[in-house]
Amino acid sequence: MDRRAAAEAIAIRTADEAEARAMRAMAACAPRAVLGAFRPDAPRIDGSTLLMSRGLPAWLFSRVIGLGDGMPATEAMLDQILTLYRRADCTSPWIHLTPGALPEALPAWLAARGFHPARRRTWAKMLRGREAPPERRTDFMVIGLGARHAAAAGALVRDVFGLPAPVEAWFAALVEEPGWRAFGAFDGAQLVGVGFVYVDGPLAWLGAGATIPAMRGRGAQGALLARRIEHAIALGCGSIVSETGESVAGEPNPSLANLHRVGFQQVCSRANLAQVST
Repeated sequence: MDRRAAAEAIAIRTADEAEARAMRAMAACAPRAVLGAFRPDAPRIDGSTLLMSRGLPAWLFSRVIGLGDGMPATEAMLDQILTLYRRADCTSPWIHLTPGALPEALPAWLAARGFHPARRRTWAKMLRGREAPPERRTDFMVIGLGARHAAAAGALVRDVFGLPAPVEAWFAALVEEPGWRAFGAFDGAQLVGVGFVYVDGPLAWLGAGATIPAMRGRGAQGALLARRIEHAIALGCGSIVSETGESVAGEPNPSLANLHRVGFQQVCSRANLAQVST
């Protein structure tokens, strides 16, 4: 492997690891209502993180991160993973597959087990360093959220993404969870946009950015991205990660454009493979 390819492989593993750490932390703090409704879990198997739930959409919490990244997969490992999902009554997970995942036979093994591209075929995995983000102007007030905003933040995420009702309490809990920080955009007293960041040592993950439809196009998410990046830099993070779905059939992709505007670079297109149409 030449120097450039080695650097790209490290960047991909870093991006996956930051996301996996955030998702494991999210599973660990699930409120009782979420545990009862969806039984979320995030075990690790030989370098892969298995996000497992009963009834949550694959993009949120029914997917495999890191399969074949750095540590080559085996057919026995793959069958073990699929058995665990069946036992957990999670029958339609995504398996994320990055370029260069090992071994080269891995895509064929997955195809033989019925995996094919999901409707949202790929996610753009994004990475940036600790350079200060460019200023992103908005007419909204953007501030860090505290306990008094938690319920509104959870409700906004649930509504924007069309998630089941118990998920509202999950995102509300993250507002005060150690390692997590939420920022909000306000139009007067109304919370109109939110974004979350998880920090673990040198890694930070940005996700769950949501703006109510009537307030989009006014710079809320760009400003929320910038504030979360500044927060991660202040805590000493050297690698800041996010991801977003890539366009289907040429649809507009403001999320990807916003990430580029604040200094993220795309490290890969990560495939989403599923056994059923999702």
